[in-house]
Amino acid sequence: MGGYSYENYQSRSSSLAAKGFINESLGNENLAAGDSETYSIGNGSYKTELVSALTRINYTFDNRFLFTFTARADGSSKFGSNNKWAFFPSGAFSWKMHEERFIRNLNVFDVLKIRASYGISGNQGISAYQTLSRYGQHKYFNGGKWVTAIGPGYQSGTTGQDGIYALWSGIPNKGLKWETTAQVDLGLDMSFVGLRQDVGQRRRDPQPRHRTDDRRRGVPEPRLARGRHLRLLAQPQQGAQPRKRRADRSENRPADRHAV
Repeated sequence: MGGYSYENYQSRSSSLAAKGFINESLGNENLAAGDSETYSIGNGSYKTELVSALTRINYTFDNRFLFTFTARADGSSKFGSNNKWAFFPSGAFSWKMHEERFIRNLNVFDVLKIRASYGISGNQGISAYQTLSRYGQHKYFNGGKWVTAIGPGYQSGTTGQDGIYALWSGIPNKGLKWETTAQVDLGLDMSFVGLRQDVGQRRRDPQPRHRTDDRRRGVPEPRLARGRHLRLLAQPQQGAQPRKRRADRSENRPADRHAV
């Protein structure tokens, strides 16, 4: 099985503002009546594209061994020309042990299956145009009038006590690339005499972060998160008195609160 997808997002915005009106009888229907030195005009445009190709292959051998391979390639306009595309594969395997003769001869298990999977996923959750130099503007008074200067970079905010320091944005980072996360899943399914037991372990390992990727600046690296879950479900056999037992047990090792 294979397929592809294409996503295109576009938005445009504009704003007009004025202050210092003599009265408010006309509301915003006559902005020119405000103080001309308070006029504020702005507009913007935003566009992103995402192209994806994907495939999935399932294969079963002798009704005992099951294989699944999934892969996708994604290209995002948010990244630099050399990092727009990334490849994310995954694979899964399961063995129906209850189909083996030596297991059937035990006459104990209705279902006995082990399974394992591994995959890599990606994240493009950043704003557009961060790999490009973005222009800003600044007004200053010169020669008895206000003059507008335009150039690379712009002040996006302030920090420090009373905003003493300026935050500067618009500086390009061409090294931005896809953030990737690898995950491993292991499991064991058992069913016998009306009792079903699922045992699984999941492991989520972040790939090494790219030093050139500053979209996570100031956020600690995520730590390994592990967990185990044991579930026991008992169902009555046909003709028995209605009853149901359930036991849940979970054990987790705390992960960093900043982990994703």
